[in-house]
Amino acid sequence: MRRLLRVIKALPASQPLIIFDTFACCFEGGDENSGKDMGKALAAEAKFRKETGAATLFLDHTNASPQRERGHSSKRNSADLMAERVENDQTCKIY
Repeated sequence: MRRLLRVIKALPASQPLIIFDTFACCFEGGDENSGKDMGKALAAEAKFRKETGAATLFLDHTNASPQRERGHSSKRNSADLMAERVENDQTCKIY
């Protein structure tokens, strides 16, 4: 994470948006269903926002059911906005 922060800060223009695509790919070695591991990941994301001044966006997939996003509920609880695109549907749901 430190290395990535250095790279972002070294870019010539400010970065208004950092996209984590997909969340699971950026969560290497962590258990996305663990509250403890998710807390560490969310703390790291908060550090990115604080140190870069950028907004952050997690792209994610639904769980196997597919009733909601993958992972621990703390991810949903920390979100300012959640949107869902439903396959074969022309609408976007905002939560």
